[in-house]
Amino acid sequence: MLIPERDKALAGIRRALKPGKKFAVVVMPRAEKLSHIAASLDIARRHAGLPPAPFEDPGMFALGDPAVLRAAFERAGFREVAIEAVASEQRFPSLAAAMEQRRNTLPEMQPYLAGLSDAERDAVWDEIEQFMRQFERADGVVVPHERLLGVGTK
Repeated sequence: MLIPERDKALAGIRRALKPGKKFAVVVMPRAEKLSHIAASLDIARRHAGLPPAPFEDPGMFALGDPAVLRAAFERAGFREVAIEAVASEQRFPSLAAAMEQRRNTLPEMQPYLAGLSDAERDAVWDEIEQFMRQFERADGVVVPHERLLGVGTK
């Protein structure tokens, strides 16, 4: 999902495999399946005065449509391609821990936050924290996740 010249890279991976061997990937699904990430990016863009943007390719959601992921494998010559959505969840002991993870693992936020004042950046994070409150439970924060697993055979 993050690799430029994806078709070339996948074709090279396929060439390197022995006949009959498999190649698997785990990628992010469509943005609407990970609302906590998409909303965080949307909030930052809005505070930066930027309009909503389509997610870029390459980018974290570029292969999020199962048909797109399947087509990428097939263009590279893989056969017996299988795509499966795998549900999971991310657990945090507290909202503070969830927010720390959010701050440290979304490098896509940095360009939007770079031109903002400290107060504006704080407002972004406050709004994201408000959004994340919907995932609070008695035992911490539970954020639903989904990933796509793609497998193809040489």
